Amino acid sequence: MMPDTLPERALVADQPLYTAIPRTANATVLAMVLIQGLGGRYMSDSREETADSYFQCSDSERAAFEAGIKMGTIYHQFVGIPVSSDNVETLEKAIEEGCRIQPFVESVKVLIDKSRLKTKRGEFDYISLTGEMLDVELVVKYRGTVVEAGMRQVKEMNYPLMFIKRINRP
Repeated sequence: MMPDTLPERALVADQPLYTAIPRTANATVLAMVLIQGLGGRYMSDSREETADSYFQCSDSERAAFEAGIKMGTIYHQFVGIPVSSDNVETLEKAIEEGCRIQPFVESVKVLIDKSRLKTKRGEFDYISLTGEMLDVELVVKYRGTVVEAGMRQVKEMNYPLMFIKRINRP
């Protein structure tokens, strides 16, 4: 449900955005386009303050947590989905866009190992996406702390590992 106006102050990439758009059909559409165009970084001050009250950790730990949540979401939402050479690029883009709109995501790149795909030879001949097929690069920024995370198949472990590559603190 949309409020009668957008919040007076919203955060956009850690900077305040002042707005008061009355709720009309056109303003609602404009507001949704604006919010979607913010790359998932829209959250009103009061919602962020409420969320913050649940976290008893440093900003770096929170940024790492947020990166982990995004990686888990990618893995657990999409592993098992049917994939073929016909839809692999569409699926990569859908996973990226789904992740990109989540809070604090700066960038995400998803690649699916196309060498594991096969040509469909019949109606019931397809494969499902597995963790071994995913190669993900993710950047999350929370209050100036930037976390670079990844997910890829680690051959020595025979496991699709999610990991933190780097944490850059302000």
